[in-house]
Amino acid sequence: MSIFGRFGGCDCALQLTSTVATVVVPSQGDGQQWYEQVELPSGAVRPRLLGTNLDPTVLTSVLQELADAVPRRVNAVTLVLPDACAKVHVVPIESEQAPGRRATDEIIRWAFRETFPFAAEEALIDTQLYDNGVQRCLLVAAAHRDVLRQYERAASVFGPVVRTMPATLACGWSVDDRAAQQLLVYADDDSVGCMVSSSSSPVFIRTRPRRGDGSIAAAVVETLEYAADRLDIGNGQATISGLAAGNEELET
Repeated sequence: MSIFGRFGGCDCALQLTSTVATVVVPSQGDGQQWYEQVELPSGAVRPRLLGTNLDPTVLTSVLQELADAVPRRVNAVTLVLPDACAKVHVVPIESEQAPGRRATDEIIRWAFRETFPFAAEEALIDTQLYDNGVQRCLLVAAAHRDVLRQYERAASVFGPVVRTMPATLACGWSVDDRAAQQLLVYADDDSVGCMVSSSSSPVFIRTRPRRGDGSIAAAVVETLEYAADRLDIGNGQATISGLAAGNEELET
């Protein structure tokens, strides 16, 4: 799973949630971006970290109709996953020196023990080392191989999948504003994701299931209170995406 970089280099982006499929084909110099979104039948996508996520008998026909409508040939697809089926963890690096391969492997194993509900041997893992202006960090993203294969097979009706990105991280990478500190909030029907970034690089990422009352603001407040214990969070800017956009309670 390659989760890093902007959407450049891909002819098509497909995002799946439990309720909708969205396809975006970027413009090719003509300023014309093609966009289509369709509702999915109930049960077609059931995001989770382990087990069956998709009903291919239902989903394939819907995606094939979308793929047939794409106005030009697709050679490379970016697949945006529901946050609920992948995990991302930011690990601060105490050393001033970049960790070598052995040290990086030890950090990944520690992250799996602390965060991931499956073994590293069962996962497809991607990492990125970066400096966010506050400290050096290692970003670890992973999804269970069996789960990821389900989504990649479904998306293959559009073309070869070359990049796979959890939704909150995908939204974060798409924000070009290099504010000193920023909060990104992304929500869909299943989960709420929050990413605190510094100069466009993640400092902290957390996703939580939507509660029974569906409150997005409550999940954001809970996350920020959790993060405040370990981060110096000031009055930065906020970007609100997905179902969170237009949420008056959250925007206040």
